[in-house]
Amino acid sequence: MIWLDESQYCLRVVDGNPADKPPYRAVGNIYLHGDVAILCGFHGKLMRTDLHEFVFKMIERGINHLLVERSERHRVPLGNMIDAPGGPFHDWWHIDLKAIYIVRSKMAQ
Repeated sequence: MIWLDESQYCLRVVDGNPADKPPYRAVGNIYLHGDVAILCGFHGKLMRTDLHEFVFKMIERGINHLLVERSERHRVPLGNMIDAPGGPFHDWWHIDLKAIYIVRSKMAQ
């Protein structure tokens, strides 16, 4: 389960109900700015199912863009690497949530 603690700009991934205070499987920072979410500083184990759950939680909140910091050895599913040498997000990943939402909506029809 993805647990977003907005008061601390912290995203936690737990197995179980957050109210039961299970150990974190992963933890990282999230910053929300309008329709953009910036994710960085993740440690722990994230699975594809976690990303899937997170993406749809962000779509429900009206977030259209994810900017994700990843090491060069890793890929981000559904993401495109940002190639902007000298820019603040060079080598980060961008996920266009609006495009994912449109595809998902068409598949549901």
